[in-house]
Amino acid sequence: MTRLAIVLALTAACSYGTKFRDCQVSCGEQSSCPDGFACGAGNLCRAPGVTTSCSSVLDANPGNDAEGIDSGTGGGNDGGLHAGAALPGVYVTDGNQSRVLVWLLDATGAVSPQRTLAGSNTLLDNPVGIAIDHAGEIVVANEGTSALGNLLVFAPDADGDVAPLRVLADPNLPRPLAVAIGSDDSIFAATTASAQVNADNPTVFHFAPGATTSDRNFIGPARLVAPSLASDSAGDVVLSVADFVGTYAPTAAGSAQPIRGFTRQLASAGTISAAAAVTDAVIAVRDQTSIELYPATQVGAEAKPVSQLTPVDIATDSSTTTMLAVDPTGPTPVFYTLDFEHPDVFVVPTSGSGSSLTAGPVHSIVGDISFNPGGVAVVPQ
Repeated sequence: MTRLAIVLALTAACSYGTKFRDCQVSCGEQSSCPDGFACGAGNLCRAPGVTTSCSSVLDANPGNDAEGIDSGTGGGNDGGLHAGAALPGVYVTDGNQSRVLVWLLDATGAVSPQRTLAGSNTLLDNPVGIAIDHAGEIVVANEGTSALGNLLVFAPDADGDVAPLRVLADPNLPRPLAVAIGSDDSIFAATTASAQVNADNPTVFHFAPGATTSDRNFIGPARLVAPSLASDSAGDVVLSVADFVGTYAPTAAGSAQPIRGFTRQLASAGTISAAAAVTDAVIAVRDQTSIELYPATQVGAEAKPVSQLTPVDIATDSSTTTMLAVDPTGPTPVFYTLDFEHPDVFVVPTSGSGSSLTAGPVHSIVGDISFNPGGVAVVPQ
């Protein structure tokens, strides 16, 4: 595990007065636990008095030296990226087969996924959006094929025909399409429109940490296009829909106005922002032909991107919907993108600085013949 990944993990909830969490690191003859933790059953560092079971191990040899790491974060949150107890990989939903596929980070070409969640016990039914929370749990926007959908939360190591840990639902949330994780592990889910809330506007629902019902929602601008969600390192929520990208406070409710927002200059040409991903420096918007990059503080009307990543491989038909995720932990971001009609997950590295980036050589993970990707999330090492 990289030092930066440890830094990101330190921001997770439920810290115990030190900069580590229960079960976060492994221990044994060649390593020790951080101060305040003791090596327990399974060679895991345990917090005093905690007896609950552990999930994932993050670091094979932390020692006490890791306590000196700065507790600040090094990057944003793309609606799917967290480095806490999450298991590294590329997480993709497949609506056609009602499954979730997890590939290794270095996967390329026609390779089998490392894990596949599928089967009647999973309750997966046309899954679309996907995100990974700080505890490593897999959160899926389960659109469903009937009038109502839900959110399904799976264990970090879920594989096969396994039941979700929790099912999140709300009578006003029909067919959720996008999901993002707040800085406190609250869950935000978006639908194109909610007839019970507002028939013409995308609506974003908030679920408190651990809750299975929504306690509030806020309404975005009227656009008849599927929304996408992301969250930044400050915990704000980024809603992307049609030509509009808005950043909302995590406490937004009702008709709350965004903290800031912008419309895209290319909207008049018919292109739409089908997905967005966020780092501390950039808001990235995926349309049918490119990934547009804007400064994270972008505001105003008819905004022009600072950079456009236009590798030919990612261009898609204008009638399809695209998705986007980002790994911001390296020197420059790496974008993961896909569209509903293409059986590939495209990996787009970048070079440059800030929001002024250029695309490097693209490679792809090729799904099987029935693969119909809906959403993507990435968890780095």
